[in-house]
Amino acid sequence: MIPLPSHPGLSQGIRNLKGVGQQIEKALYERGLRTVGDLVTLMPSRYQDRRRLVPLNELVPESEVLTGGVIQDTRQGVVPKTYRRYFEIILYDEDAQVSAIWFRLPAHLRETTSKGRRVILFGRVQSYRHRLSIVHPELVPWPDGYLPEAEVRPVYPEIEDVKPGALRRIMAEVNRQLASLPAIFPHAWLMEKKLSDPVECLRILHQPPADRPGPLPKPQDSKAWANMALFELLFLQLALARSRARQAVREGLAFPERSVLAETFLSGLPFELTEGQRSALGEIGRDMAAAKPMSRLLQGDVGSGKTVVALAAAMTAVDGGRQAAIMAPTEILARQHFETLLPHARRLGVEADLLVGGLPEAEKAARRSALASGRTRIVVGTHALISESVEYESLGLAVIDEQHRFGVGQRLALRAKAAQADMLVMTATPIPRTLALTIYGDLDISTIAGMPPGRKPVRTEVFGPEERVAAYSLLAAEVAAGGQAYVVAPRIESRDESVDGNGDDLASAMDLLDYVRREGAPGAPAALVHGRMKPDERQTVMDDFRRGDIRILVATTVIEVGVDVPGASVMLVEGADHFGLAQLHQLRGRVGRGERPSLCLLVAGTDEAESSSRLRVMAGTSDGFELAEEDLKIRGPGDAAGLRQSGLPGLTWARLPRDLEMLLKARELAREIIDNDRELAEPSFKLVREVVDELDRRIQAELAEAG
Repeated sequence: MIPLPSHPGLSQGIRNLKGVGQQIEKALYERGLRTVGDLVTLMPSRYQDRRRLVPLNELVPESEVLTGGVIQDTRQGVVPKTYRRYFEIILYDEDAQVSAIWFRLPAHLRETTSKGRRVILFGRVQSYRHRLSIVHPELVPWPDGYLPEAEVRPVYPEIEDVKPGALRRIMAEVNRQLASLPAIFPHAWLMEKKLSDPVECLRILHQPPADRPGPLPKPQDSKAWANMALFELLFLQLALARSRARQAVREGLAFPERSVLAETFLSGLPFELTEGQRSALGEIGRDMAAAKPMSRLLQGDVGSGKTVVALAAAMTAVDGGRQAAIMAPTEILARQHFETLLPHARRLGVEADLLVGGLPEAEKAARRSALASGRTRIVVGTHALISESVEYESLGLAVIDEQHRFGVGQRLALRAKAAQADMLVMTATPIPRTLALTIYGDLDISTIAGMPPGRKPVRTEVFGPEERVAAYSLLAAEVAAGGQAYVVAPRIESRDESVDGNGDDLASAMDLLDYVRREGAPGAPAALVHGRMKPDERQTVMDDFRRGDIRILVATTVIEVGVDVPGASVMLVEGADHFGLAQLHQLRGRVGRGERPSLCLLVAGTDEAESSSRLRVMAGTSDGFELAEEDLKIRGPGDAAGLRQSGLPGLTWARLPRDLEMLLKARELAREIIDNDRELAEPSFKLVREVVDELDRRIQAELAEAG
């Protein structure tokens, strides 16, 4: 939600509004509606067209109309079989008649329903047995000579304990407050861009003019809504563009354009880099050679080789006389990165170290000391790298792996350890272009397309809940033939459900361990790993699995990112329909890293057609970016897209990926504005700056909370 400029009318509490008592105030508070400004963004779900009194002979089924006539007859009765009592009037004019039916008619309305009275009705016309009727219409008297005023009436979403009529009257008062708010954008700019100001758009959305011709669109299909979506994206892009412009003038570190240490590291690898890796390295190298801080996102599919690129960048920083820090979200992944780095560091004479929370305190203190003195040149760790007790002698490059697993506050805390340091954030969760432009508008983006040579495709099969035994038969056969397997559960503990071949959709890891040992693959060494285990216990289990002493690893999603066990050839996911496609793709990426053909077995917890269809998308493609786009279409941006983790507010009017073209237009407009006036200092843009400042404040507050 995009903030509005500060204004006394908008900042006041809702209790000051006419019609808001204690009960309504409490109900609105529970919806997060505390000020008049909050209520401004409560959009109508639809409109009632009361602009014209429709004659009875023009009524058509499924139309919502304002109509009227004379009461010809009234009757009461009981609906057969249901025994519901009803009250009916027959309304007529000179040319036609229609019935109106109530199952609950308030007593005060019965006085207006005697024969011969003229009344006005509003409701939806239905056709039943070739007769037109209106069920539960609104009813008011129709005095001679009276015509109702033409009106477009907004209908707001239902809020418990607030009657629709009361809410409509409150929102009308809110709209009157909007009338006193000045335009946010300068008039000349709006005329040039052929746009209406956000304040005017909001007023129209809450109360469309009654004299507008033609059918009424739904609020979300109206021009005013489209304008608000554009402005919502524009304000976000202005905040990001201003941040980017500020970064561009900050003094940074200029590393050598050609790093001998990085080239030596790469030449010692037992494989050739892919074209995608070389392209990403070139972009990162150019950024690091420039005398301004690098801010780059490196994204690539699971197993595309991002770690090698990051290590080459770290060697470039060391070659330039600086330190590099690589932060991972879990100790498992941090230790794995360190094990990958260590032999190369020793070969090149570079001092590298590991700093994670699970180390003994004395050992952590010694490693912090080595880092502060500059003896350690590359450090790998978890969030321990950003604790207050950690100091760097000369941090030149900060690498954040699987950044979506961190709050952005943690990312900024690592950068704060050295304001001039270059920043490289990496993700193996492919981000659709739409969201990458929105969330990372202040970052340059590198994408590693394609997979390294030797990576084998993973065959994916989908099983319904009644087919669980068949899935485990495939797993057991592969383990018996020499492979290893992961079995992933959505949660750790049991809720007393059984896993018996027809089990339920949310089997716990503990249940599954018992099932695997008892029925799934009896005789195969199996163990459990999850996030609540002590780090050393978890590491011991992972080491045993990596060596092959454990053949089946039952786990939660703690193994989702970065875990590399070449012997693992089967991934079985229980309750797969409860995971997003991007997360399932991450889990699938844990297999297919060795010589054996690999399998991903997705066991659905329900047999719903929608869930089954979504899972079959997984079976149809191994392209993570394609899956990310599908996930976005199915689940929306929300948390799955990482908007909350990005620190950005949710979107009220814009809808991605539908509004991609609008997003591109907003980026272009933001760049044009910031290029001409980086700090929005022009007096005519005063209110625009106010909105962007408030948006920055909200983002920073979310970042601080995340950190």
